[in-house]
Amino acid sequence: MKVKRVEWIDPDNRAQNINIDTLSRVCALICSDFFLKQGRIAFSIVSDEELLQLNIRHLQHYTLTDVITFPYNNSNIVNGEIFISADRALDNAILNKTNATEEILRYAIHGLLHLCGLEDDTEKKKLEIHHFEDVYLCKYKEFHVKP
Repeated sequence: MKVKRVEWIDPDNRAQNINIDTLSRVCALICSDFFLKQGRIAFSIVSDEELLQLNIRHLQHYTLTDVITFPYNNSNIVNGEIFISADRALDNAILNKTNATEEILRYAIHGLLHLCGLEDDTEKKKLEIHHFEDVYLCKYKEFHVKP
């Protein structure tokens, strides 16, 4: 039996336009670009309330957020869970003049970049991670168009 490297958990089907095979290719590319090996990565699409409860329970942050990443890396093998708020994606899509699917993809890539060691705790690091988000969103679109 083949083990899935990317698991997409979306019980309410709130991110139905995302191609998991294409996202898997982007995940492999990101890991490779950072000289890491891809292990198991699980993406869960949840509500604001679910993500807030995770934020409170695990990080003691009492605020809404768009994505939370839990790394389980082993040496140079990237493993982890990435929780994404579909509600934040809808709201931020309006603010950013995009759509919820693109926002969810951005959060998925953002979470994976965290698993690969990038941080966003300073303005300079935020600019860097945002740059990489843009690069890999473009790759997703490129891969999704090509067979």
